[in-house]
Amino acid sequence: MTAPSQPIPDTATERPPTLVRRENARRSRPRAAAAFGFLAITFAAGVVVQVFLAGLGVFGAHGATLDHASSLDAHRAFGDVLGVVAIVLFVWSLLAGMPRRLVATTLAIAVLTEVAQHGLAQAGLRHSWAGGLHAADGALILLLGVYVTVTARRAQREARR
Repeated sequence: MTAPSQPIPDTATERPPTLVRRENARRSRPRAAAAFGFLAITFAAGVVVQVFLAGLGVFGAHGATLDHASSLDAHRAFGDVLGVVAIVLFVWSLLAGMPRRLVATTLAIAVLTEVAQHGLAQAGLRHSWAGGLHAADGALILLLGVYVTVTARRAQREARR
C-alpha cells in the first residue's frame, strides 16, 4: 500500500507565515516611523501653544486667584489633550519599533505630562516653589519633545535608505 501523494511545496515561492509577517512589518515600519515623526512634531508644537496659553491665562487673571482664574481654562483643557497625545506618542513609539532610548524618552514625556504637571500645578496653588517646578517641568517636556522630533526625523531618513 502506498501513501497518498501530497504536493511538494515549491520552496522558491512559498514562505513560512512567520517570514511573511516579518516582511510585512518591515514594509510598514517606514510608514509607522513617518506617523510617529508627525505625532512628535505635533506634540512639540502643542507644548509651545501650551506655554502661550499659560502666559495668556496668568496675565489675564486680573487679580483672581489662579485656582479660580477662568483665564487658565484653555491652558488646563489643552494640558489634558497634550497628556493624551503624550500617551499615544509613547504607545506609537512601541508600535513603530523605535530605538529603546526614544521609547524611554516618550515614556518620560508621558509621565512628566500626565503625572508631574498635574501634581505640581495642584501643589503650586499652596507653595510657590511647586508652581516654579510646574513651569520648569513644562520646559523639560518641551526639550524632550524637540529631542524626540529630531531623533524621529533621523530614524525616518535611515528607514528610507
